[in-house]
Amino acid sequence: ILSLVLKSIGELGEGGRALMFFAGKQTLREWEAFLCSSDVPCKAYHADLDLEERKSNLSALIDGEIKLLLCTSAFGLGVDLKTVRHVFIVDLPYTFEDYIQQGGR
Repeated sequence: ILSLVLKSIGELGEGGRALMFFAGKQTLREWEAFLCSSDVPCKAYHADLDLEERKSNLSALIDGEIKLLLCTSAFGLGVDLKTVRHVFIVDLPYTFEDYIQQGGR
């Protein structure tokens, strides 16, 4: 999946964005550390982050500072980003509803 993610991010173009969903924060943190060490500009969005950091990370995605946001189900309903070109679901979600929600981004 890593080579697919890196290739897809490279092909997003100027305005394109991508989301990566994880079932849990531990796997998300591992990917975040790896991607950041590989010079892939990305940020995380999960329940352990305070509200201001979540807002800041989402703004970074919207404003184009980053092209990739790593998320758990905390990245909830009501987020409609027309610039999202790819959604990667790394871990199978805990529920079918979460899967549908994530894929619908």
